[in-house]
Amino acid sequence: MKKLLLILALTVALPSMAYAKCDGGTEKPGKNGHVYCISNQTMNWWSAFAWCKANERHLATLDEACNNQSWSGGCTNMQISMDKYAWTAIASGDSSAYNVGLNSGYVYPGTRTLNYSALCY
Repeated sequence: MKKLLLILALTVALPSMAYAKCDGGTEKPGKNGHVYCISNQTMNWWSAFAWCKANERHLATLDEACNNQSWSGGCTNMQISMDKYAWTAIASGDSSAYNVGLNSGYVYPGTRTLNYSALCY
């Protein structure tokens, strides 16, 4: 009986743990094939962190967004035909953080109070 209950509990729990949510966002594959969740609404950097966490994901690092390649010349993995900018998890100094243009792949720091989409991994 205990084994049956354990199997039943795992059957219910595992499918919900296997897939992260993207409520209020758009799932879009990078050129590396990984599917990112990009918020439909813009928000500041701190809210982007919270939004990704609420969707059982995390704000993407530059390595995750740029497929572990140098992003100094642009992040070609993120040239995904969306005309918006999205926050990454990487801070730049005390008041800025890096964001990436989802059309150009251009990476630059922006003040954390600006409103961009969240880029969740």
